[in-house]
Amino acid sequence: MGQHFDQEEISPLLKLIGNGEIIDYSEIILENSRVLVKSGPLQGLENIIKKVDKRKNRAKIILNFIGTEKVIDVGIKVISKTN
Repeated sequence: MGQHFDQEEISPLLKLIGNGEIIDYSEIILENSRVLVKSGPLQGLENIIKKVDKRKNRAKIILNFIGTEKVIDVGIKVISKTN
């Protein structure tokens, strides 16, 4: 019997991978403690970004998948920083 996926769970994942198999880099702006996504697959999904590593240009995002939270490491490009 196949696994049924909830549209709420699968929708962010489909948005992230777009038409390919790889998650492209997103351009982000760090403003105080807020993350604003200027472009890329994370645009509109700022609420799933949990941690940003400016030095490594990586972000940790959380996705709910098959009833479990998964932490995924994705590439980002920090285009602006303000404190």
